[in-house]
Amino acid sequence: MSLAALVSFIAAIDPQNPSLYLSIQNKYRLKSSALESSVVLSTAGFTGIKLLFFAQAPTGSVAVPNNFPHNCAASLHVTTVAALLNPKTNPDTYFNETVVVPIITSTPSDADKGFHGLYPPTGNDLFWARNGSTLLVNSVARSSTKVYEVSLANNNSITPLEFCESTQSGQWTILDVREDNVLVHKSELLRGSSIAAHQLATRATSYWQVGSSFPFDDISAMFSTEMIRVPSAHDSEAIYTKHNSDTNRPTVVIVHGGPHSTDTNGFASAQLLYLLEGWNLFSINYGGSLGFGQHRIQELMGTVATNDVGDCIACIDSMKGKWNADQLVIYGGSHGGFLAGHLTGRYPSLFKAAIIRNPVMNIASAHYETDIPDWTVAVTDIDEDNVDIAKMFSMSPIIHAPKVTAATLLGIGLEDKRVL
Repeated sequence: MSLAALVSFIAAIDPQNPSLYLSIQNKYRLKSSALESSVVLSTAGFTGIKLLFFAQAPTGSVAVPNNFPHNCAASLHVTTVAALLNPKTNPDTYFNETVVVPIITSTPSDADKGFHGLYPPTGNDLFWARNGSTLLVNSVARSSTKVYEVSLANNNSITPLEFCESTQSGQWTILDVREDNVLVHKSELLRGSSIAAHQLATRATSYWQVGSSFPFDDISAMFSTEMIRVPSAHDSEAIYTKHNSDTNRPTVVIVHGGPHSTDTNGFASAQLLYLLEGWNLFSINYGGSLGFGQHRIQELMGTVATNDVGDCIACIDSMKGKWNADQLVIYGGSHGGFLAGHLTGRYPSLFKAAIIRNPVMNIASAHYETDIPDWTVAVTDIDEDNVDIAKMFSMSPIIHAPKVTAATLLGIGLEDKRVL
């Protein structure tokens, strides 16, 4: 939507509507993935409309570099209709806005406390409260998700709501907000879903377990989950879920795709199925995963096949003596398949089997055939006007294929245009 169309749309909306979500594409067009911003309109009459939007590009005046990641931390901005209509007075802005929440380049030393940044934001993650003086936002925080309160009346201070302060506490998502009342959904692998109602004024919270015929009480007694933090490996983290009664079980090592996404400790039916079939689970959030600071994301640009592979090995090595190292299976899709290919080829004795789904096996050939060639340039940190095919090939898992000894199930669609 163009800027003019956005303004026309604002002029036509009902000023009594408390909030409205829409997507716009920034007129500066630095890069589409960075500029598809989400906007929430707080309406108090046309002249008092405030516009909030997320931005993942550095500023409104600096071009996005070739190695700009497909997903990353975001900043939150506020502007007004009047400021939007006027010419820009500051070239480093998008719409004469002020920054409410900056991009977080480093994360708190205490993994459970503080603010870890906004990732990956949409307008559906942002809610007004307290008559427009407070914002509530969902965001990934390491291997979990939290609900943060942004106080516009208190120098834009950012704090997690008390009930989700610990990153061990599950995955939290805002469902709705009415004045000071917040309704949230909590998801946990071993406990399923629950609903919480939180009152901002009193800080009181009430909980209800979502009805289910599934025996989650028995499940939570059978298994336990532990966060394994490996600071030396680009501050990587793994979620280890195991059988309480038997430490000799085989383990599925799960590596997520993206690469800029995150495996969280929320409910996932496939993972619960693995547990019930007798497996332990070990989900790795390697350096470059969302929720660990923008610096970790940027570090992976140009170092795929080195940093991320090393992080996976460091996480696995941290488990020596804690599991049956002779019974490991690796599972990954997309960039996770890319990593599974590297790990089984470069460490052929580490895994007994591999499940590799729609992997990126050859970055060099993918550059000319994929529908996202900008991804191949970004992750390899190569100039898009001077593509180094030899470097791309050297970073591809296909060069290690002759060394693979693990039984491998490879799945890819014949018409897949994304990964090759």
